[in-house]
Amino acid sequence: MKFFLFIGVFFIFSQNLQSKDLRYFEAVDSSTIKIYIDCSGYICPKQYSSFTRIATLNKYSFRFEGSCIDLSSNGDTIFKGNFSEGLLEGRATYFYDNGQIAEAGFYKKNKRDSTWNFFYKDGHLKKTAVYINGAAYFSEFFGKNGKSLISNGNGYYYDYVNVDNGSCRQYYIEGNLKNSQLDGKWVLQGFANETFKEGAFIQGEDRFTYKDNPRLDLGQLTGFYWQENVFLLKNYISCKRPAYGSTWLGGDTLKQDYISQFSDSVVTILSSVKKRNYWIMVQFDVDKEGNVLNVETYSQIEGIALNDLANSIKSFRWKFELKSENKYSKVYFPIIVKNRILSIPETQINYCNPNFNFIEEQIHKKVVRQ
Repeated sequence: MKFFLFIGVFFIFSQNLQSKDLRYFEAVDSSTIKIYIDCSGYICPKQYSSFTRIATLNKYSFRFEGSCIDLSSNGDTIFKGNFSEGLLEGRATYFYDNGQIAEAGFYKKNKRDSTWNFFYKDGHLKKTAVYINGAAYFSEFFGKNGKSLISNGNGYYYDYVNVDNGSCRQYYIEGNLKNSQLDGKWVLQGFANETFKEGAFIQGEDRFTYKDNPRLDLGQLTGFYWQENVFLLKNYISCKRPAYGSTWLGGDTLKQDYISQFSDSVVTILSSVKKRNYWIMVQFDVDKEGNVLNVETYSQIEGIALNDLANSIKSFRWKFELKSENKYSKVYFPIIVKNRILSIPETQINYCNPNFNFIEEQIHKKVVRQ
């Protein structure tokens, strides 16, 4: 047997806030967890989250499994869906903050499938689309006054959508549809200005004219949905907002000796676990003196010495270069165990410190059991 341990991501935020505001997750019970998500679909501190996901994770594969509910920052239900092996599957519903259905349809392996209906906040039908392989073919579109804007796939399309750029802001998209295909000039505010003919891309305009690789297609007419793109793993040290940021001390030490030493300790603690595959979520605070506080670990597997793991985390020098106004940093990472092989990325990215470089293929492995 081999033992695989992948410490897949370190997320770090520094702030002069109450500790609970910077939690990345909270355990509801032995099988359900709250996870805080930002506008790009990444796990983040509660203080900066766009929504909260209440869901169950597969105890072996670290994937969403079964039903889930997403809540807005005000606690309103904004999404209900179901997962199978980490992918959205079956009926799903999005809601406005007043409880009215915003849109409803079906997913198949995380892609929208078949007919979806979209509604205005007052409950009136807004538009109808059929999704095929992720592309949206709109047949009907109505204005707020009930006037038909698109009929049988023909007419002028105009709406506001989210874009995968880390911003919660919405951008307008507009253009003509002919037989449900992009036709004529299309604009996605700030991102694309392109011309099509019955679905075929002609050219786009930026600082230069381009005739390859269009930025718009039928899959983007309804925009980027955070709920469809939640990532529990991401290989970098997160510091999107410089005002909240912190940097690690000693890049080479972190990359090689430090991570190696920490993995030795984890291997010792987990070597007695009989399961081949499982995961542990970890979060904790580090103050200016390097003291580790408020260690929280979460797993759905019995027999893991989580207290020993917490003590091991406390014994290491997780030292940050904090700004004068910040009292501590909040750290999150998941530990993934697969087939009893230990694997840890040797470097991560810190957007606040360009001296850190992410080398995706460099993996530190250790075999601890045969």
